[in-house]
Amino acid sequence: MHTVENVIFDYGYQSSLKLLLDKGTRVEPRGLKTIELAPFCFTLKNPRTRIIYNEARNINLGFNILEFLSMIAGDDRVEMLATLTPNIKQFSDDGKVFRGAYGPRLNMWHGMGAFSNQFENVIEKLKKDKDSRQAVMTIFDPLFDYLNGTKDVPCTVMFHFMIRDNKLNMNVYMRSNDAMLGHVIDVFSFTMIQELIANELDCELGEYNHFCGSFHLYEKDIEKAKKIVDNVNFEIQEMPKMIGGLKEAKDTFTLFRRAFEYEHLEDDCFKKLKNSYWFDLFMVMRYQLDLKRKNKIDELMLVSEIYKKYFERK
Repeated sequence: MHTVENVIFDYGYQSSLKLLLDKGTRVEPRGLKTIELAPFCFTLKNPRTRIIYNEARNINLGFNILEFLSMIAGDDRVEMLATLTPNIKQFSDDGKVFRGAYGPRLNMWHGMGAFSNQFENVIEKLKKDKDSRQAVMTIFDPLFDYLNGTKDVPCTVMFHFMIRDNKLNMNVYMRSNDAMLGHVIDVFSFTMIQELIANELDCELGEYNHFCGSFHLYEKDIEKAKKIVDNVNFEIQEMPKMIGGLKEAKDTFTLFRRAFEYEHLEDDCFKKLKNSYWFDLFMVMRYQLDLKRKNKIDELMLVSEIYKKYFERK
C-alpha cells in the first residue's frame, strides 16, 4: 500500500504526484499508456483545505462546486456542467445525461422494488448509533456497471462514514482515480459531502481517507504533473466553515439552475440563500458561468476573500 498524509490538500497533492512519478509502474488499460500506484491511500487531516491553489494545476472552482451540488440534488444532466467544462461531454453516452452520475444513485437508489435516499439513511443511522460502522453509501451498481458499450462507469465504489471522538471521518473507495483530473475534483466534492453530513449530525469535521485501487496518471499528463510538483510559489487558504446542510445545498443548486436557464435573477431571489457561505458558492458558480459565456463581470459580490483572490487570478 502506497500512502500519503497531509493537513493541507495542496501539499498532499504534490506529494501524491511525486510518489506516482517516482514509484508508479507502467500499465496500458484499454491501450492507454499510464503510470500507476496500486493500491494507494491519501489522508487529508483538514478537509477544509480542499481547494488547490497551485497555479500549475489551474482548477475550475465553479465546476467543482456545481459537481458537489449536483450530487446533493440528484441531478444527472450534462448541460450545466458542460457549460462550465465543455470537455466533460465526452463522458456522456448521449450528450444529455451522465448514465453513471452519482447524484441519482445517492438520492434514489433502487433495488428490490423500493427506493432509498442514501444521504437520509446515513444521517439517520448515525443519529441512532453514533458509533455505528454501517453508515455506507454505495455508488457502483453491478446490475448496470458491468454492461458493455458505455463510456460512463463510476470510478467511485462507496462512501463510509464513522463518528469517532465526536468527529465525522469519511472513507472513500475508488476502483480507479485519474491523478490529474478526477482526483482533485473528487477530493473537493467528497469532503464537501463529509462536512455537510457532519453539520446534519452536529459533530466536528474529522479526517478524510481516499483509497484507490488504481491511482494513475496518463502519459500525456506527466510533464504537467512535474510542473505541479516543482511549483512552490503559491499561498494556502482554508475554506470557511460550512453553515447549514442538505436544505441549503439543494436551495443553492435550484437557484443556480434558474440563473443558468434565465441568465437574470431579481434581487429577492437571493434571499433564499440565508447566509454568506452559500451565497458565495452560488456567486462563484455564476461568475464562472459568466466567464465561459464571455459576459462582463462588473463587481465581485463575494464575502470571503479566498474566492475574491481566486477570480483575481482569472
